Amino acid sequence: MEVFHHVYVPLGDVWDVLVLINSSANFILYCTMSAQFRSTFRRVFSVQLDRCCLNDCTEVDVQID
Repeated sequence: MEVFHHVYVPLGDVWDVLVLINSSANFILYCTMSAQFRSTFRRVFSVQLDRCCLNDCTEVDVQID
């Protein structure tokens, strides 16, 4: 328990920030490196946004074919 307070508590916020940066960097890399990812991303979210606007919904369900 003492290790938790001496190690994790001070470093917990740093680790959380590193995870967020990693996730953001991965998304940017996928978008820049993969044409298939970009086209699938556009197709999925444009269809979902169209459905949401037409049905006046508050939730968006993502389904990949």
